Amino acid sequence: MAPPNRSAKQRLKIRRIRITGWTALSSLLVTIVGFLVWAYTPYPDQPEPLRDLFAREEVAWSITPDLVVMAPINQDGPLEGEAMVFLPGARVSPHAYAATFHEVVTETGLTVLVPRPLANLALADGRSVDDFQQLIPDTPITMVGGHSMGGVRACSLALHPDVERLVLMASYCASDLQETTLTVLSVQGSEDELIDQDELAAARALMPENYREVTIEGASHASFADYGPQSGDGTPKLSRAEAIEAITTLLVPDLTN
Repeated sequence: MAPPNRSAKQRLKIRRIRITGWTALSSLLVTIVGFLVWAYTPYPDQPEPLRDLFAREEVAWSITPDLVVMAPINQDGPLEGEAMVFLPGARVSPHAYAATFHEVVTETGLTVLVPRPLANLALADGRSVDDFQQLIPDTPITMVGGHSMGGVRACSLALHPDVERLVLMASYCASDLQETTLTVLSVQGSEDELIDQDELAAARALMPENYREVTIEGASHASFADYGPQSGDGTPKLSRAEAIEAITTLLVPDLTN
């Protein structure tokens, strides 16, 4: 004979399973919603650098909320007719890199395209070099680059056959580029406390023969763009203007060599 309380025990067990399941599902939904809110809330734009740049006439600007294209007005630079796709760091607006590349564009003639990635996270954006090329069909993309997470994604894009150069800022590769003929410039900051130094060291083994790494003394993780301080980062010892000057001094001769 079955115990008299068996059905009651079974109902209690099922109820507990349902409660546990709903609790787990609720926690998952809260986590997903929290992540989406975080991802779709980028660092605030810093309008002052843009206003200062727009008052000058060396660069032709094409700007939307999701895209910044900087093209030289002077068409006789050594990189005239070439373009770079540069991917932002996580939750950093494309507009934050306008001042970073203004002088580079002016001095070299390079066109720089900075798109907003899907969900403001470059690793979530599946677009290819060919997809980005459609945004600037008249200027071949020969270079890719990125800041922080954007650099990690750029390493994958660098495998495209038309890409000759890769520029990393406060970033490193997870893709193996050893067998490529790429020219790679990696720019780090001495005060960067967000980048994992062990992973950065390990990533050097994935780099091609033509790899150069330079550290800007006094620069932090956030020194490469105009988006304000970043939680967990070190304190920069350079002003943003000094950081831009240091970046320009590195990039111009490297890209035109």
